[in-house]
Amino acid sequence: MAKYYVLKGLSIELGPQIGFLLSAEQENEVQNIDVKDRLKSIDFEVNFGIAYKFSNGLSFGLRYNAGLTNINDVTGFLDENRYGVVQLSIGYFLRK
Repeated sequence: MAKYYVLKGLSIELGPQIGFLLSAEQENEVQNIDVKDRLKSIDFEVNFGIAYKFSNGLSFGLRYNAGLTNINDVTGFLDENRYGVVQLSIGYFLRK
């Protein structure tokens, strides 16, 4: 992620990300079904966001992660599926 300070304390962020599928299950009324073989194991994403760090060390951030890859791995499946994630962060930086 690249971070650029627009004003003192206010920054914008942009950068790439790679996601790796570790597991995938579909919930059913009777059982959970493993659907990992129906999805691609790697996803390419782009992240962008905004953050503010106060002088007292408290910080807030809002980031959006947009999937660029069609994650379906089923032949003949016409719909494309991509995902997006919104992240909210709250942090505190310790002073020395």
